Amino acid sequence: MPSARSAWGIDIGNRALKAIKLVRDGDRFRVDDFEIIEHEQILSQAGDNKESMLQTALAHFMERHETKNSVVGVSVSGQQSFARFIKLPPVEPKKIPEIVRFEAIQQIPFPLDDVEWSYQLFQSADSPDVDYTDNYYNNVSNTGPLVQTPETTLFNGSIAWKAPGGNWSVALEGRNIFNKHYVLAGLQLASPVRPTVTGYPGDPRIIDIRLSADF
Repeated sequence: MPSARSAWGIDIGNRALKAIKLVRDGDRFRVDDFEIIEHEQILSQAGDNKESMLQTALAHFMERHETKNSVVGVSVSGQQSFARFIKLPPVEPKKIPEIVRFEAIQQIPFPLDDVEWSYQLFQSADSPDVDYTDNYYNNVSNTGPLVQTPETTLFNGSIAWKAPGGNWSVALEGRNIFNKHYVLAGLQLASPVRPTVTGYPGDPRIIDIRLSADF
């Protein structure tokens, strides 16, 4: 199957759905189409109508544009997403999905069945055991210190030993080894009666001993 030569990027904003279509033209890209569909009401003030307003905007977009042969990417607001960096122990590639799922259960403050999650591997021989996250806002207006996640630098470390026969190994792993206190995410819940801000604290120092065996 040939790779798609066009892609739609869709941004569902607080006031409107905005979309742009890019088409590959040789080694360049050109804008082929775009769309702006304004919401009847600001989403942060829509309350229980927010879901139906999103469905309406997407339905209008699909009525006006063909996406069958294009890649489609949809943005997710900072209020509904967060990213975590973890250091994996030295294991065989086939065991990585199982370990990542275990880590996701520890890091995501919701049941995995209730969220959409995925992972990406960054593999580098000289990658340091340091996780750095720049500061970012968790609301669409990018204002307010209470909903700003500050920059965070976490230091991790691990040491492993593998048996001479190669059929089992043991590893000592440490995350956030300096026990830094930090906020994982801050979410502002819009309400005309009682606006609230909810914060999720990050994990403290965690020390694991991992024993692996091959049968």
